[in-house]
Amino acid sequence: MHFAAFDVTTSSRDELIALLRRWTEAAATLMAGSELGSGAAGGAYAAPPDDTGEALDLPASGLTITFEFGTTLFEKDGEDRFGLRNKRPEQLMDLPKFAGDTLDPTFVGGDLCIQACADDPQVAVHAIRNLSRIAFGAAAITWSQLGFGRTSSTTSDQVTPRNFMGFKDGTHNLRAEQSDLVSKWLWAQAADGQEWMAGGSYLVARRIRILAEIWDRTSLGEQEALVGRAKGSGAPWL
Repeated sequence: MHFAAFDVTTSSRDELIALLRRWTEAAATLMAGSELGSGAAGGAYAAPPDDTGEALDLPASGLTITFEFGTTLFEKDGEDRFGLRNKRPEQLMDLPKFAGDTLDPTFVGGDLCIQACADDPQVAVHAIRNLSRIAFGAAAITWSQLGFGRTSSTTSDQVTPRNFMGFKDGTHNLRAEQSDLVSKWLWAQAADGQEWMAGGSYLVARRIRILAEIWDRTSLGEQEALVGRAKGSGAPWL
């Protein structure tokens, strides 16, 4: 996974619309495993290639690209920047600071975010790199995060994955076959307040630092007490 946050640098609504359209077209091309424009080795010899080329000869690798709108796209410092204030869903809000959080403003927020996931990390990085190039003059990347892990469990047949602390993570996540719950809790409905959000969803991105050197020297009993679960079975402490 490569997750990236962008700040919109243009004040033009038309330029923002044009960027989102270019991103949409480029995403469809990238997810099909194709090169952008004339590719990495085509086009005018005296001009930069349309595609950076690091995914040349690689398959699509199951690439998915998800675009997200941050709260500041709709309103920032009380300003209705692009005439979108009345389009902001009531449910879209900034994540509050939790006890123990040490937030670094450098890695907080974003007008627009993109999440690229693929079986090959080079394909995911290639997607963000090229979408960032397309955004030049209209939006600028402010922070990004690389990540990896076993495919999350989305069906009842899959075992709950474990985090880097060795504990099962996501034991109560929805399963794909729970269609009623998925419809209720995952996908936004037109009746929720904003019709344009129907079929969309909400995303929370948190950077969590794990002090592995300290954790690895912590006794099993203390680890389980801190997490509140049995490390082997994942059962909660009651």
